Amino acid sequence: MKNQELMSEIAERLKIGPGLILLHHNADIDAIGSAIALKSAYPTFEIGAFQNISQISKKLLQHFQDITISHHPEVEKFKTIVILDTSTPSQLGVPYDSLPFHIVIDHHVPSDIWKTDLYYCDESKTSCAEIIFELLELIDFSISSDVALALLVAILADSGHFKYATKDTFINYGQLLELANLKPVDVFQILENKNNIEKSQRIAHLKGAQRLRFQEFKGFLIASSILSSYEASMCNHLISLGADVAFVGAQREEQVRISGRASVELVNKGLHLGELFKNLGSELYCEGGGHEGAAGLNGTGDVEMVLNTCMSKVTELLRKL
Repeated sequence: MKNQELMSEIAERLKIGPGLILLHHNADIDAIGSAIALKSAYPTFEIGAFQNISQISKKLLQHFQDITISHHPEVEKFKTIVILDTSTPSQLGVPYDSLPFHIVIDHHVPSDIWKTDLYYCDESKTSCAEIIFELLELIDFSISSDVALALLVAILADSGHFKYATKDTFINYGQLLELANLKPVDVFQILENKNNIEKSQRIAHLKGAQRLRFQEFKGFLIASSILSSYEASMCNHLISLGADVAFVGAQREEQVRISGRASVELVNKGLHLGELFKNLGSELYCEGGGHEGAAGLNGTGDVEMVLNTCMSKVTELLRKL
């Protein structure tokens, strides 16, 4: 089914409520911003998550006082569920087989794990928010300045402040700036507010630095660390500190989570962490996916072993670049 036809079919199905917009664990700004925009067009839908949302997403929600997140929603009461910005079912924090009819809208590496015909995945988009913008334009929805702001912040965050932006990213961003009647600096300030960083997160980053280990291969620095939370933000810090590739893992009982990040240089050379994690997931008891420069892995196992496997696999890839 062609993308335009599939998007039209999704738009028709979204008319059937009540509905739930379901987000992944530690939902980031792209997921939250996309959910806010989608709910604006389909107000009978609720936004839900089975695990917490990220701290910076909570800060974003302060700009939208009428938006609430339902934790542990009763999925059986909804006729339509939309899963946003989620590369694998394991990121949801709920048994996948327990979900009724659902739609998946994503922009990571396509996965054959999802069991639905209404699976829209556009890897060319730097954010899920760009797909939602496309959907709102398709249904001729009048986008308010608040909705435009939610999409703007989501695009800015997931494009790495335009580090991974495409020509279409800038076109969409410009259109939304006009709709929001904002200057670019207004959007940047929301993400760069120092109050977005909690003390617990700063402490976690310092612990991650204490536990840091790295190796050099073919002139590239590969770093890893272990935390109990904030793996993604710690990965970003390791890249800022000089790592070319960074992996940060967390262990909770038998469950393991790994975040990975890669420098723009390595992405341009052909490294794709999303593909790496997707392939690793089939080897381990995990599910993985993501973008070229940012990806995640979730499942069962030992965090040290999984991190070592990530380090080993990425050196194999670097040998071929």
